[in-house]
Amino acid sequence: MQNRYAQRIWEQVSLLTGQVGPEVKVMNLPKPGKYGGQDDLDKFNDWLGQILKYFHTFKVTGPDHDEDHVLYTGLYLEGLASQWYDQEVDSPNRQVQHWTFKELISDKYDQTRFEYDKGALAYYNNLKCRVHRMVQPPDDYSFRRKFLQGLPHSIIKSIFEACGISAEHSTIKEILKEVRHMETVQKVANTHMRTSHTGSGGKTSQG
Repeated sequence: MQNRYAQRIWEQVSLLTGQVGPEVKVMNLPKPGKYGGQDDLDKFNDWLGQILKYFHTFKVTGPDHDEDHVLYTGLYLEGLASQWYDQEVDSPNRQVQHWTFKELISDKYDQTRFEYDKGALAYYNNLKCRVHRMVQPPDDYSFRRKFLQGLPHSIIKSIFEACGISAEHSTIKEILKEVRHMETVQKVANTHMRTSHTGSGGKTSQG
């Protein structure tokens, strides 16, 4: 889904399209509506289409206008989405200092990866942090599916076979509990295997 948004942004506003012609200046084009942060993908897609078309029509395009895209987008938000923008994009205390328009719309949620040295809980927390920075957060099912898809295959296979865990039928709390348990089991098993291997490797034959 996020890749699709990135593609739409690239096609509509990332490439420079020249100057606004006189015919555009006299057109009484409606401005984009305002998106309020509703958990409704159709409404979000419709709003994004409007704002991209608006930028494209008035030639607010190309890399030099990326800051303008971020700035103008804030004018077409309301409710929860506007509050999110004020806190995450416009506030002096924001965590991300310089947003790109692509990050504003799709963020880095789709690029978040599991890291073995940090583990499942860190991966989960990183995903949740990304979600809170998105104008259009994923629904609960999509989040569970994303979390499971990013885990190592050995963990997914184990929790599915042993516990029947799935994105469709399990809560994120149930999933996280079983994932962390399986992660611990596998770490203990791996440590035991390394210890056994080291021990057997250190023996010398007599004779």
